[in-house]
Amino acid sequence: MEKILDSRDFLRLLEEVLKSGKGITFMAKGDSMSPFIRHGDNITVRPLDRPLRVGDVVLVRSAGGGALVHRVVSVRHGTLVTRGDASGVNDPSCRLEDVLGRVVRVEGKGYNFHLDFPYGYLIARWFGFLKHSGVVVWTCRFFINLLRLR
Repeated sequence: MEKILDSRDFLRLLEEVLKSGKGITFMAKGDSMSPFIRHGDNITVRPLDRPLRVGDVVLVRSAGGGALVHRVVSVRHGTLVTRGDASGVNDPSCRLEDVLGRVVRVEGKGYNFHLDFPYGYLIARWFGFLKHSGVVVWTCRFFINLLRLR
């Protein structure tokens, strides 16, 4: 049975599961991380098991009381800045305590992409570089689709 939660209830569920040390898989909503994570993809988030790095994709408690999944673009002095891959504008900075977990897997129609493996991190990092250095989005989509695990 599928149940749809409002954003605050969903945030509470995410916090409870991740604080218990377990991972959680849920369906991505929206296109802010497109084309890397598309609307309807299933993403798996696990609690942080290492310090955050630029290029990591994280689940963050947003200022509006919900949660969002965006890429880390800066980590400094107990704060971080994130940005959606489809956006040219950084999110407001947040505290490291607002990070609920790190995305470790993206599953969509016909692909299963693991970010836990060293090459997965490098591909995700390269994708972020390509996207924000002005390379055409379709080129990035082609690159990612070639490298996604089936």
